[in-house]
Amino acid sequence: TVREALRLLNEAGVIETHKGKGSFVLMGPEELADKPGEKKNYREQFLYATDARILLEPSIVRKLAATASDGELQELEDSLTGKGKGKDFHWVIIEAAHNPVLTQWFEQLEGMEAEPSIRTLVPPVKQKSVSAQIAQQHKNICEALKARDGEFAYFYMKEHLKFIKGIYEEYFDVFY
Repeated sequence: TVREALRLLNEAGVIETHKGKGSFVLMGPEELADKPGEKKNYREQFLYATDARILLEPSIVRKLAATASDGELQELEDSLTGKGKGKDFHWVIIEAAHNPVLTQWFEQLEGMEAEPSIRTLVPPVKQKSVSAQIAQQHKNICEALKARDGEFAYFYMKEHLKFIKGIYEEYFDVFY
C-alpha cells in the first residue's frame, strides 16, 4: 500500500524518489490547495465530459471506418508517430467526421476536461505508466480504422475512454 502511494505521488510530481536515497517532497500544501469548490467542480465537469465522450466517440469512429479517406487515416496514423501536424489523435478523428456540430461539441468537452487548478501536478495522461497504455489503445483504434473495421474501432474507442475515466477517477480520489 505504501509503495503504491509513493508510486502515485511520484508519477503526479508531488514527490521525487531516488533509489537508495529515499523520497523527497517537491511541493508544499500551498501548491496543492485550491479555491473553495474548484476541485469538486473540475472533477464533476471532467467526469460529465468523459461520459459524453464514451457515448459518442465510439459511434464516430465506427462511422469513420466506412467514410474516412486514406489521407485522413494516414493523418491519424501520423498523429501517433509524431509525423503529424501536431494535432491530437482525438482531434484528427473529430475533424475527419466533417461535422461542425461535432467540432463545437468536442471543443466544449475539451474545455470541461482542462484542469484549472493544480497546474504543478502531472495529470494521468502524461504519466509514464499510463502514457504507454494510451499509446497502445490509440494504435488499436487506428489499426481498426485502417482495416475499415467499424465494430473493432467502436470497441477499442469505448475501452480507451473507459480506461481514461478509470485512471482519472483514481487520480481524483487521491488528489481531489
